Amino acid sequence: INFPEVQSQWKQKIYLGKSEPVTSMFALSIESISFWQIPSLKNLLINGFGYRDNFLALIGKGWGYMLIGLIISLMGLYLIAQDGISLLVQDLKILFPGTAIVLTCIISLMIWVNFTNYQLDILYAQGKYEQVVKTSKTLAFWYPPLQGNGVFLERWGKAQYYQNQVNTGLINFVRGVENYRGEDWEKAAHYFRIGLENQPEQFLIRGYLATSLINEGVKYINSSPDPGITDERRPSTAANLFREALQVFPVSIDGLYNLMLAHTINGKYQQSAIVAQQIIDLEKYFQAPSPVLLGQSYLHLAWNDYHNSDNTDLAWRRYLQTVDMNYQNNNIEEKNP
Repeated sequence: INFPEVQSQWKQKIYLGKSEPVTSMFALSIESISFWQIPSLKNLLINGFGYRDNFLALIGKGWGYMLIGLIISLMGLYLIAQDGISLLVQDLKILFPGTAIVLTCIISLMIWVNFTNYQLDILYAQGKYEQVVKTSKTLAFWYPPLQGNGVFLERWGKAQYYQNQVNTGLINFVRGVENYRGEDWEKAAHYFRIGLENQPEQFLIRGYLATSLINEGVKYINSSPDPGITDERRPSTAANLFREALQVFPVSIDGLYNLMLAHTINGKYQQSAIVAQQIIDLEKYFQAPSPVLLGQSYLHLAWNDYHNSDNTDLAWRRYLQTVDMNYQNNNIEEKNP
């Protein structure tokens, strides 16, 4: 009965937070010799090899079952084979030295990359921009994670600019970042678009472009209506920006979440439910999905059922999915009221 009043208050008070891009995928930073002390070696494991204690939460259960099954199968093959224990010892003698060689090569590469990256700071400060550009290109080829480091790309782009190179992807990336830091999202997106057109392989530019579009849409949602622009126009414009961001970065959780809310503010419950279902499907790829995000997504499904179905029992069962994680796995459409 009170839904219109509740909806009106919700629209007035809702506030969306600013989205932040991933600024670096180059986490291993060797700044001094103290990095190689035993207490600091965990940084090599965490930042160099990407290990996390909860890494199994980021993969589906199927991968875990497959790994367990593979280990059991291998052990079974050794046990049923003639002289299986001898074969196991022989294989381990080959495996351990081979693994040690591979790890040594990887760690040596990381040391070389860090050393050369710090040398680039010195060369840049000395004004040796041509050498900075050439060395940066070599580093990015041999160690691709550096292409996901904003500081590395900025230095490379500025060196290109001082070399009088014109309108390269990285130069436009630098211009975009400067406007992004000033929170001029529209101008930042303009430069990021040009940069991505010039160098479509630069995935960090893609992330910055998507984030700029999302933040521009958030500004339309959060700010007071401009003169001559109705309340309905702001979320509609924001929704268009969120859709554009999703074209650039299709699985952006921030983009999907904000688009879902923009549709609801517009009263487009069916479109909001479609986006909510996309979020739910996306969260299924994680072994530990976000209960808060899933709860809100199921709430938007419930609102759609409430407005588009004569059967309010279905909307109620949808609502139960927002507050009970155990109920989320049930197919409520097959259940009786």
